[in-house]
Amino acid sequence: MFILPISSDLHLELLDQPRAEELFRLVRANSEHLAPWMPWVPLTQSVDDTRRFIGEGQRLWAERRSCRCGIVESGCLVGVIDLHSYT
Repeated sequence: MFILPISSDLHLELLDQPRAEELFRLVRANSEHLAPWMPWVPLTQSVDDTRRFIGEGQRLWAERRSCRCGIVESGCLVGVIDLHSYT
């Protein structure tokens, strides 16, 4: 698994299925704030939707087209960053 340490209690990690429920709860808890900028937020209605999102990120990682990472602070998922390759 890809992990990029930022500090002693902060790192980026490639999103993986064990984080699906945690990510779903995070998106739902912050949906009002995220929705104006993230058009996919209203479409995230279940943990299965989040699992598909993570699976797509893993596929894009394998194709070397994107790096969809969780932002993890003190062991808790606090956000997501998606780095894309544009050619």
